[in-house]
Amino acid sequence: MKPVLRCVLMLIGLVACGAQATHAAVINDFTGAFDVSNWTITTPSGSDGFVTKNGPTSVTVASGNNAIPGNTDFSITMPFAGTVTFTWSFYTDDTPTFDPFFVGSASSFTQLSDDKGDTTQTGTEPVSVSLGAGDLFTFRANTLDDQTYGRSQTTITKFSVTYADSGAVPEPTSMAIFGLGALGMAYRQRRKNKS
Repeated sequence: MKPVLRCVLMLIGLVACGAQATHAAVINDFTGAFDVSNWTITTPSGSDGFVTKNGPTSVTVASGNNAIPGNTDFSITMPFAGTVTFTWSFYTDDTPTFDPFFVGSASSFTQLSDDKGDTTQTGTEPVSVSLGAGDLFTFRANTLDDQTYGRSQTTITKFSVTYADSGAVPEPTSMAIFGLGALGMAYRQRRKNKS
């Protein structure tokens, strides 16, 4: 077999063996790596803000209502890169200005509740946030120094995380099939030349 052909066949074989199946995987609800037990709840010292874990399908994050300003955070460190998607429903006894709801990562937060909106608000479209492995993802209910006029409660539903999943088994791609065919043809040609 000619050295050039041998190199080409070896290259095709290496590429074919290295090809792996990559597909999008989805974790639905607060399950698996995102089970509610894997999240951290943080509140200011003395605050009566809280998080209610309503099973795997939803979580409610509530701001404080005892005149202690600060954030009630429900956070998780992303175990892998992915896109978090969820819907939300916000309610407050107060005006929305005093107990806004945010979502964010590290120091970058986006307010989802509308300060000038009704006391009951719902996201009209699912929210999507792209995150890297190791990013700290947080749902946040903020409490301003509004004494005891009412708290906000935001329920997160339809939570899911989409991420790239590389299979451990090589995928029979067209390159692999081509490589096997080329090897077969080379073997056949070699046998023919020996005759």
